[in-house]
Formats: sequence, structure tokens, C-alpha cells
Amino acid sequence: MLLPVRLSPTLPAVALALAALAALPTTSQAQRDETLLGRRGASSVGGFGGPVIKLSRLAGADAVFSGGRGGVILNRRLAIGGGGYAVTSENIRTDFRFNDGSRPALQLAYGGVEFEYITRSRELVHATVSVLLGGGAASYRSRETTGGTVATQTLESNVFVAEPAANLELNVTRWFRPGLGVGYRYVNGSDLPGTTDGALSGAVGTITFKFGSF
Repeated sequence: MLLPVRLSPTLPAVALALAALAALPTTSQAQRDETLLGRRGASSVGGFGGPVIKLSRLAGADAVFSGGRGGVILNRRLAIGGGGYAVTSENIRTDFRFNDGSRPALQLAYGGVEFEYITRSRELVHATVSVLLGGGAASYRSRETTGGTVATQTLESNVFVAEPAANLELNVTRWFRPGLGVGYRYVNGSDLPGTTDGALSGAVGTITFKFGSF
């Protein structure tokens, strides 16, 4: 059974709150940085993109997710964009079996809109806070080869995902910023047998590589 993905009704409120924060002046930025209403010549709009690696647990097993994210940066404070991630581990299994007795691998892929608030962007090491709001699919997948014929079985359920995180970034060059983060992946809406929303949720460690104009 497939469940429709329902985005949180708080999404517009989150976007407005972060935009308001980005528009507020600070003492340090009044001295060195351009604001959205400032008169200094430097551009207040940038952008970035790059790969992301996430280390987490899925159904009680260690899991590695890979993907990427990108976005637009306003006033060096607020990044608005999106990202997508999928588990790369293929040996995660639950007690669930298909009718033929095979135990499929558990998979999870998700993505959505990402908001990130950046503090003290010009400093060598600085902090950010971010949140992803979106959805994806949790699934069981099994591939069996018999007599040269490959049979694939799939059972899938749509889910809602919210993932807040806190991060530290390092300004290596003007166009490259790697970062480390910790967060929590909240998953809701799965009806896969043999697993729960709690088993699909979990703490997340993130390694991010940003390339762009900051």
C-alpha cells in the first residue's frame, strides 16, 4: 500500500521566520558585510552545491547514505535549496520475508527542501543550523537469479521526513567549505511490514562538501 507524502503545514512559517532572521542586521556584519538593505558593492546573493555523506543507523544496523544538496545563499546568512539522499548499504534486513521465503534488503531514500541559517560566515570556523522537510520512500527489495533469469521483488511505502541538524563549517578557500554536522532523521507514515517509523528514524552524522560562491 502506498501512502501519500504530506508536507508539514509549518513549512511556510519556517521559511518566513528564517527570512526575517536573515534580514536582521548584526554589529559585525554592519562593519564588514553587506546586508539585504545595504549600499556596499559586494553581492548579497551566492550559491553552492556539492556531495553529502551521512552516517546513521537503519532498523538497528549501521547505514551509510550518499547524496547531494545545493541552494541559494542570501546575505551570507540564509541558504534555501534542496537535497536528496539514499542508503548505500545493501545488507540491512528485518525479519520480513516475501512469499518465496527470501529476506529482502531494507532501503530508504528521501529528499526535500532545506533551510540553513549561517552564523559569522566570514570566520574561519563557523556554525550553521539547518532543517530538511520533505519525503521519500522506504522499501524492501529482493533480487534472485534462477537459471539465468533475474527476478526482482519490491514492496514500497511513501514517508514524510524531517531532519534538523547543527553543523560546523571550515572556510578552506573562497569557493570551498567542508563541514561536519549532527542531526536527527524523523520518519513518519511507513506501513512496511516488519519495521516501524522508529526503526527508520535515527541520529545522523553528516559530512558536507560545499562548492560555490559564499
